[in-house]
Amino acid sequence: VVVDFLLEMGQLGWPENHRRIREHVNLIANARLGQKFPNEGVGKNWTARFMQRHSDRI
Repeated sequence: VVVDFLLEMGQLGWPENHRRIREHVNLIANARLGQKFPNEGVGKNWTARFMQRHSDRI
């Protein structure tokens, strides 16, 4: 879901930065997990690790 979103935004000329990716991921996870998702959201280094894991696509 996140990779597809980032690819689509890039194709539209709206590349995302780490802060905006984190905001989007927090919204998605909160919508899916509700109360189970921590209030502080994903961790500080989450976006950097995500980008490394998916560097072949994004």
